[in-house]
Amino acid sequence: MPSFAKKEHDVTEEVGDAFAGEQVQNVLKNMKDEARKRAIHIIQRDIPEYIARLNGLIEASKTDESSPLWRGQLKHGAYVKENVKLAYQQSSEDDARNIQPQGTPPIVIRDVDELSLTNVAVRDERLNSVVHGLEQPGIQWKGRLASNEVCNRLMDLLEQESERAATMGKELVHWVRLQIPQIEDGNTFGVEVQAEMVSQIERVINGAMKVHKQPKVHYEDRMHLAQSWNKFPGLEDHAAAIASSDRFDYFLGVMAITALRNSMTELLSHLCNNWAKVHNPKNADSAGAMY
Repeated sequence: MPSFAKKEHDVTEEVGDAFAGEQVQNVLKNMKDEARKRAIHIIQRDIPEYIARLNGLIEASKTDESSPLWRGQLKHGAYVKENVKLAYQQSSEDDARNIQPQGTPPIVIRDVDELSLTNVAVRDERLNSVVHGLEQPGIQWKGRLASNEVCNRLMDLLEQESERAATMGKELVHWVRLQIPQIEDGNTFGVEVQAEMVSQIERVINGAMKVHKQPKVHYEDRMHLAQSWNKFPGLEDHAAAIASSDRFDYFLGVMAITALRNSMTELLSHLCNNWAKVHNPKNADSAGAMY
């Protein structure tokens, strides 16, 4: 039975003609030009300014008492366990749940950072529900744990700087991938050059995204410790645990800023040393590879 399917070489020519269309080529040219302009701007201006800014933050941390990176902050505020307080806030819901006779004075637990309870019944019912692994709807402790404002500023800084690093990295990856040359006669040298550079940039991006996750972990840790303190106010180690957690996050934050600065510096050096190989790999000496 005769076959009416197109021959393979006919299909190849048809697809090739589609790629050769003026609209396709114009779009690709415009995108490549725009990516190249952005890459040059990032390499010549954005990355050097980024490195200089982080250098300034790191240097200021040694002397500037207003800096969230200043190590002296660890001697003040919520970094010190004696300053970590769980304060009780009475609400209208407490009055509605109060099942004791009117005029019964509230119970105040001293030496547990001023946590007070509205009445014995609420306290006992809550403790019983915890012991039996139950959660009673509507029965909640009202302890309020203040934020560590200095640590919050550090978390904001980590979010901002990691976002900048990841954004610059993504744009550079886009540019490098658009530079990948056509493979001819099995010669993949140009492709290998580009792949190595993409891997280098993606390592920077992945590092930045790990830094970006640190604030989320910090706030979740504090939230869980505060919930535990509300459930078990008699455990005296909660304040120390929260202060210790904040100190740990401080050191992680300082190291993260340094790591962002270092990784971006190494990337800039890598780009400068291998610019010709990335921009026009087919004319580069294959014996030299990337290094």
